[in-house]
Amino acid sequence: LLRVARLRRRAAQAGLADVVAMGPNLRVAPAHLPDSLRVRMQRLYPKAKLVASGEALVVPLPGDGDPVSDTDLVAWVGQLLDALFPVSEPASAAADASA
Repeated sequence: LLRVARLRRRAAQAGLADVVAMGPNLRVAPAHLPDSLRVRMQRLYPKAKLVASGEALVVPLPGDGDPVSDTDLVAWVGQLLDALFPVSEPASAAADASA
């Protein structure tokens, strides 16, 4: 439950309103990606699709149709958010980390 709460907070920090598993896909919205992140998306998630001019991103879930454990799914979604929706750290947090 704590991991899911962290994931929700991470999504909110990236400005995402929806991060939903729908059948065999993950839907992330809004997904307004700059060109550099679109290239990264195509490289890391070749079957991913931007829908309606970036209103949503649809990415097939891992596992080739096999069920994925909740823990693995939360970790995978976290990696996807980190790769495609980076959040810059506040200056105070970055200063604390370097001290």
